Amino acid sequence: MAAANQYRFGRHTEKLCEIEGQMSLYDFFNEAEAVHAETPSPDEPPIETITYKRKKPARKRETDLASLPVKVITHELSEEQLHEIFGDKWKVLPDEVYKRLSFQPAQYIVQEHHIKVYAGTDNQTIVRADRPNDLLRNSIATPSLVAGIMNSKYVNAVPLYRHEQELKRNGIVLSRQVMANWVIQCSERYLAVMYDWLHEQLYSYHVLQADETPDKRKEQRQLLVKPLVEDFFTWLKENNSLISDKTKTGKGFSYCLNQEQYLRYFLEDGEVPMDNNAALFARYFYPHLLRRTA
Repeated sequence: MAAANQYRFGRHTEKLCEIEGQMSLYDFFNEAEAVHAETPSPDEPPIETITYKRKKPARKRETDLASLPVKVITHELSEEQLHEIFGDKWKVLPDEVYKRLSFQPAQYIVQEHHIKVYAGTDNQTIVRADRPNDLLRNSIATPSLVAGIMNSKYVNAVPLYRHEQELKRNGIVLSRQVMANWVIQCSERYLAVMYDWLHEQLYSYHVLQADETPDKRKEQRQLLVKPLVEDFFTWLKENNSLISDKTKTGKGFSYCLNQEQYLRYFLEDGEVPMDNNAALFARYFYPHLLRRTA
């Protein structure tokens, strides 16, 4: 059975070079199964009942729920029940309180705008109340709706066709072509300005994606990596004449030698990354790039 499961669900393709501290593609898609296998029955924090006798300090559950809105649901006995139990002699003590977390599905509301129209008694002058600007002319799109679509696609990695299906389940007919058009138009009309500004800001920085220890990194590179780089380029120069420049190996030799000045640059600047792992991460792991079907 184990062998059959391995054949059916195991890895079959050549594994990409894994980056330390990052998930492989296999682990990315099977994260839930992997976590469940490690801890099949995780213990929830114990339910605490707070009564009038003592006040317990806030625990992890209280901390986790502290930032969420609270809807108070009161459970009480009727006057008739209280009289039946106590007669006329009873008093109210502090409530016992416990909490549960509920989920409210997304709610779609039609905004029906009514523009008031006014006319003078002479019926010659007609005035209308101010109408708010539309996000897109003659479109039912609203900022909250388009923002939700963008968040679903680019943050939660949900393709537009799946969003279309979800809308249908809520009784809303909205094609992915229309949603794609909204995303493009709003991006060009409203987000392009921010994109251009961020682009300029990025060009103003010396390097990107650096941490806070460039001096220490430079010291380590000079001590440990520079001798290896020196040996590498020495070996290239000694063997370059032995390799035809028409082969892929020869082209690789030529590229390295022609770019030697730039390939050595990371040794002198601790802020410059040694590799392009960030680009590899975006290419292979970033969810909305993996799911290109829209």
